[in-house]
Amino acid sequence: IPRVIIPEDRFPEDNDWQTPFLMQISPVNTVLQAYQMLTGATLSGAGIAPGLMVQHSNEK
Repeated sequence: IPRVIIPEDRFPEDNDWQTPFLMQISPVNTVLQAYQMLTGATLSGAGIAPGLMVQHSNEK
């Protein structure tokens, strides 16, 4: 089954989006979560410098 990663927060403009048949949908909040879901490893274990990682905040 193919796997798709989507943002956990949904936008009103996305209401017409439907889950495709036979597809695993994985909502995530950060790139770190997406990387871990796809690879099973954490970014710290992948040799990527922590200074290169930026966390996105939806706070207003």
